[in-house]
Amino acid sequence: MIGLFAAQKSWLNRFMGYAPYAEADERYGALDSPADIDEIYAPPLPLPAGGPEGVEHLTRVRIFEHIALTAQLAGPIPFAG
Repeated sequence: MIGLFAAQKSWLNRFMGYAPYAEADERYGALDSPADIDEIYAPPLPLPAGGPEGVEHLTRVRIFEHIALTAQLAGPIPFAG
């Protein structure tokens, strides 16, 4: 069921703050090739560390390193389960 909602841009914008990432996707190109499997658009300095918000500050970063740095700065990511 969540997959149906996640496919709708209005849901993503409302609940996930997706608009800047959609704009980065349009501005800088989609991350849809096999080589891009572990990359995301994110601020170079994570938001908990004072990284700037906004699409002009998003760059391509490796997801695992970004999560590890964010978790060190803001604490572990809580998982429901």
